[in-house]
Amino acid sequence: MQTLSNQPFLTRGDRYPDHVCLFLHGLGGGIYEMQPLAQTLQKKGFSTCGILYPGHDKNVKKMPASQWKSWYSHIQSTFNQLKDTHKKVSLIGFSTGCPLALKLTQEQPDQDIESLVLMAPYLKIKRYPLLPPPEWLVYSLGYVLTDLPRLT
Repeated sequence: MQTLSNQPFLTRGDRYPDHVCLFLHGLGGGIYEMQPLAQTLQKKGFSTCGILYPGHDKNVKKMPASQWKSWYSHIQSTFNQLKDTHKKVSLIGFSTGCPLALKLTQEQPDQDIESLVLMAPYLKIKRYPLLPPPEWLVYSLGYVLTDLPRLT
């Protein structure tokens, strides 16, 4: 049984060193969610990179006090660094990492991203009749409930 780690990583593949896979984890999670897949791809010879979004560096009982714009900025910065050092960059998103990967893909020239993999994409919030839209709850109650507990 392997031990999962929430530490960012950058490994160099021995078979495809110029092809790096950038892993994007989910909301409130960490790069440990992607570690088994990253290790498998590295064993296959690919370079791998796992990052932590700002606010996701600790396993705490409360949701991280950070916003998607800071996560996305970190993803953009990492992607640009990888693009400068590798010929091919593939994006692999999990859960909330999927829409972030899609946004990056949309904003990059076609030749910059080698491939895109979306695993368990979080793309839509379910709406219920007779209840306020979820966006309203996030924007209104989110300012009041600043210390939201995580559901585990």
